[in-house]
Amino acid sequence: MIAGDVTSADPENKRTLTLVKQTGQIPAIWLAGVVKIPAFQPSEWFLEEIEIPCLMATVKNSELPGIAIGYIAENEDDPECEIYLCGKNAGEISAWQREVLEELFEQDGLARAVAEGMREYETSEEWGGNGYEVSPEDGRKIERDGIASHVALNTIVIDDVKQLVILDVDMELDLNLAENGITLYREKGSRWRFDNADYFIQYQEELEYPSESSDEEVDQESGGGGGGFLGKLLAFFLTWSLAVLVVFYFAWKWMRHK
Repeated sequence: MIAGDVTSADPENKRTLTLVKQTGQIPAIWLAGVVKIPAFQPSEWFLEEIEIPCLMATVKNSELPGIAIGYIAENEDDPECEIYLCGKNAGEISAWQREVLEELFEQDGLARAVAEGMREYETSEEWGGNGYEVSPEDGRKIERDGIASHVALNTIVIDDVKQLVILDVDMELDLNLAENGITLYREKGSRWRFDNADYFIQYQEELEYPSESSDEEVDQESGGGGGGFLGKLLAFFLTWSLAVLVVFYFAWKWMRHK
């Protein structure tokens, strides 16, 4: 398994890339590599822009087991993947998070996650169910190597509070997916699912603006009361004011007829 920038001066990396381009075959050593769990460091910023303490690590896609092998060869680029762990104890890896990390990095779970999640895109009527919009040649590559070889991971999120794992994925061969983005996610006890980039965007917005989400939830629980406590207070004053006006109106009519 190679690590580091594939455009570097490492002659072994260059020979391997040349072999892939000339023969179209993926070296078995790339497919068989087992990678250790990355080393995480504390960070005050979650997903770069959200001020939530977390643990964070950065690796090259070539360091992810079974991922981006063909992607790297096709694009001559080895993009970075950022991995974020968030939870109640920001400085610690929870037992559940460690279990997920072991599955993804030490048990070849990343490639299986991509394959399972992308299968929904390939077959579900919700997403067209017509497979990938690629050339016949690229279609044969995907069938031969597996879809995990022809995608790159931008971000991995392991959210201990929501018991949620998210993969932010990039794929250049399919123009529709390249334009709309790929989010693969798994909730605890569920299988890997497919969605477009909107899922990941919504997840970030809910973390960045939690007060708005809380107000909406309270509003829904109260039957759409127009903004929670303030809405109820405003409704009370309006009702009371209307009652006073009615009383004065009938009092005025009574005085006129007296």
